[in-house]
Amino acid sequence: MDIIQLLITVGAVVGVIVIGLLAIVPSLLDYPRGLDKDEPDMPAPTPLHRHRRPHSRHHGSGMAA
Repeated sequence: MDIIQLLITVGAVVGVIVIGLLAIVPSLLDYPRGLDKDEPDMPAPTPLHRHRRPHSRHHGSGMAA
């Protein structure tokens, strides 16, 4: 095995290790410490617009003329 093959092999192994660490470390940093996983972190989103009835006064037929 000459030096070029050794360098390529070492580079491939180091690359696989670095990619593995980049995949694992951020998820470990984001892992909540001391929080119960059953409780959501944020409340449920509220709707931005109120639902209107289809025949409300705001949608009168006088607007079409």
